[in-house]
Amino acid sequence: MTDNNARSTKTLHISSVLPPLLSSGDSSATFCLDFVPYLQFDVCVRKFIKSLHCGQSATITFSALAPHIRFLSKNFILSAVPFMPRTYLDDADSDPADVRRFERAYTPLFVSLTRLTELLCSTSPQITIKCVEQVSDEYSQSLLTLERMLLQDKIVRDVLIRRWSLSGWREHRLMLAWEAGLFSSGLLHRWKVVIDK
Repeated sequence: MTDNNARSTKTLHISSVLPPLLSSGDSSATFCLDFVPYLQFDVCVRKFIKSLHCGQSATITFSALAPHIRFLSKNFILSAVPFMPRTYLDDADSDPADVRRFERAYTPLFVSLTRLTELLCSTSPQITIKCVEQVSDEYSQSLLTLERMLLQDKIVRDVLIRRWSLSGWREHRLMLAWEAGLFSSGLLHRWKVVIDK
């Protein structure tokens, strides 16, 4: 490995290969619900709202099933794939930090825009929903861009193959592409909710 490659390997942050949270915005005032355990959904949203200062704006992003998809239907099963446990994280040698960051919650399969907006309105009378935007196309493209980077960037590719093995690297790429396909086909929706306190 060259000196340049060694330096690049050390600076590769594992979060750089996670699904993107937002394309832009103040990361200190953003909250992605996709990694929040479903049973802690209400509690985590309320804690986030409570942490905001008066006059502060914040962005909440999350994925959700399209409303027409029935529980345990074929489309439900297809949509659940990216949120299932990852094989390369089940290995006994897996880095605990990887497991915590990459293990997806199944929350997107059971939450909805309606549920979130009702929760926001009931949590604090100070909260105003400034805008709601569906950003599924943008998010799908972000996932595909990330998948291509994992394939084409030799340094990132080599680091992840060493970390997860060849099959783990392939699995992660497959899940990114699979999830992108769910958004582009309309089975999953990506929402961006901007609020003021």
